[in-house]
Amino acid sequence: MSRRSIAMAIVTALMMTTIALPALATKPFHVSASQSENRFNPCTGEPHVVTMNWDLKVISNNKTQVIVFDTTLSTSDGWVGEGRETAATNPNFLANTFSLRVTNDSDGLYMVKGRRLVDLDTGETQLSNLDVRCVRP
Repeated sequence: MSRRSIAMAIVTALMMTTIALPALATKPFHVSASQSENRFNPCTGEPHVVTMNWDLKVISNNKTQVIVFDTTLSTSDGWVGEGRETAATNPNFLANTFSLRVTNDSDGLYMVKGRRLVDLDTGETQLSNLDVRCVRP
């Protein structure tokens, strides 16, 4: 799944809710989003379609927002997963950490962890400590 497209989907969802719900700017509110993309399974090396669903809780404090993502995913080859992501935004940047655990019926396991920083003015995304690892094939 393209990190840039995920980041842009998140930013778009945040902007839409911030514009559409100004009365709730200081109260937490929830947003849902989803996206599917072609990727490679890190345990098999085979292509698969990953569908991610996010339930986001957005908390605003002045010009900064904190977002908590409850993330679930499924793949076209039968893997499912969940995890938690957190992000903080201000008018210039979105900083995000994520950790996902993905399993299958055969006790296979892979993990996806990392951090990203998105410059909201340019759309440039920087990843650090990205780790996509097959733990048990």
